[in-house]
Amino acid sequence: MTLKIVDVSSHQGNYKLGVNGEDGILIKATQGNWYVNPNCDYVAQQAIKQNVPWGLYHYAEGSDPAQEVAWFLKNIRNYLNAPNKPVLILDWESYENKAWGNGQWVKSWMDELKSKTGIQGGLYTGNDGISQTSRYVSQSAWLWYANYPSSHDVGWSPSQLSFKVGDWKLVTGWQFGNVPVDKSLFYIDLNGWKKLSNSNANLQAAAHPNVAPKSYTDNSYVDTLGVRWIRERGTYRCNVPTNLRWGATTSSSLIATLPAGSDIDYDYYAFSGGYVWIRQPRGAGHYGYMATGEEVNGKRTSYWGSFR
Repeated sequence: MTLKIVDVSSHQGNYKLGVNGEDGILIKATQGNWYVNPNCDYVAQQAIKQNVPWGLYHYAEGSDPAQEVAWFLKNIRNYLNAPNKPVLILDWESYENKAWGNGQWVKSWMDELKSKTGIQGGLYTGNDGISQTSRYVSQSAWLWYANYPSSHDVGWSPSQLSFKVGDWKLVTGWQFGNVPVDKSLFYIDLNGWKKLSNSNANLQAAAHPNVAPKSYTDNSYVDTLGVRWIRERGTYRCNVPTNLRWGATTSSSLIATLPAGSDIDYDYYAFSGGYVWIRQPRGAGHYGYMATGEEVNGKRTSYWGSFR
């Protein structure tokens, strides 16, 4: 059985469970040792009342791991007594994370969580996070893997992806897209979910074997429109006011119009629709897209800013 799971943060506000056809939900609860999602309880109470698979995640900021676990548990402890207990997850990303690159930090966090609760936490991360953490926690923590074969809405039927996950033998959940909300497939049934939420959860209880690759390498991916996105990290500076959007089309919803002189960090670029686009990581699996100039037949013809 495969479970359709969405994940939300305060960005989605008071999210109504089930509006995207999901079977369950994962909710950002805390960050660092200071932040609590003000919408967490509204969503959590729906999950408890409807008795659906659900979970809570903590976003790592890289301060003392014991303090971050303490903050997480201080704010979620009452949920651990719910009839349908939540799974617990560490969100490991580069944005606002001063321990990024330190896989030992993740192990310390996981060990502290288990010592305080008896629950084996899961790890949410992408390719870069896997390279940092797999030798430390792949034999204990179950994996929720983030990797998008498309930047467009594909419903609940993503293109197959070759899971390249370091020392992990299994992928428990795969976050494959973020339109119109973050979506994941978890390769377990309800009993498997319960095993992950109970004490001494075994990552072997939830398994999905590697599947055949399709239009994907470590350095690029092809979205559902046939656009090839190429891996490149850098910073782009706008020379003119430029639109930042939720998708890589001129009809996509506007995030903001950035004034001249604004800098954004990006991780992929593509030629599409007459423009050269870049992708901006925005944390918690969200991305912004910006056209940086014009193109013809895969060749840039103008620049609206500068790269560094």
